[in-house]
Amino acid sequence: ISNALGMGVDVGGGQLKLGTSEARIGESVLVDSFKPIAGKQVKVTPIARFSPKGNPPFGILLGDKSVELGRLADVSAQYPDAHQRIFPPLESAKPYLEFEAGQPFQFYYEGHNYRSSTQSTPSSGAPIKFTGRVFPVKVFQGKPVENTYLIGFEEAQNGDYQDAVFLVENVGL
Repeated sequence: ISNALGMGVDVGGGQLKLGTSEARIGESVLVDSFKPIAGKQVKVTPIARFSPKGNPPFGILLGDKSVELGRLADVSAQYPDAHQRIFPPLESAKPYLEFEAGQPFQFYYEGHNYRSSTQSTPSSGAPIKFTGRVFPVKVFQGKPVENTYLIGFEEAQNGDYQDAVFLVENVGL
């Protein structure tokens, strides 16, 4: 996905299975929280989804509080395979969403079996230690970008981190 979208991010190899036990793979970074860039809205674009059918929610964690931002669409008139594609649709039918966080946050994805997050510590209750991976992005579709991250979530145990993949812009670490 990274190569197909012109990101040039080292995600830990060219094979489908990347591994689930190591804290870091490739150019991944450990994230305690994302910090919104002052004066800009945080932009979240779903860029890939290869997971079971359903309309899983995703959002941000502000301390103990969860804020749902949206849901990935189960199917749509345009994409009957919405759960198995690049640029999967949102239930809102928008290509991306924007929000103001106002404070540091973590990002989460609610899969079929448990909640994954971008926290830098191993996930509790999940069959794998690290359910979310964060990669800095410097180029997207051939254009330079700043304060942009690729987030991949893994719900199964195969370590491909493609169950839900998001591009998050206008944030720092």
